[in-house]
Amino acid sequence: MKRAIVLRYDEADDAPVVVAAGEGAVAAAIERAAAEYDVPVVRDVPLAQALGELSVGSSIPEALYEAVATILRELAG
Repeated sequence: MKRAIVLRYDEADDAPVVVAAGEGAVAAAIERAAAEYDVPVVRDVPLAQALGELSVGSSIPEALYEAVATILRELAG
């Protein structure tokens, strides 16, 4: 089943925060919204599974910092 997790990172925050998450139809709607607003979508199944365990509003745990930081660096170019 398709899963989508949306993260927000603001330098004022201690860590990226989960701002939306969903599976199936909700995940598809998140992807459509991302495309509509030119928000990058990264496919990383293991990371999505780990992030999917978090509640919306939660900061990512330290164990996922490196994986998320790698993606953020790639997106920043």
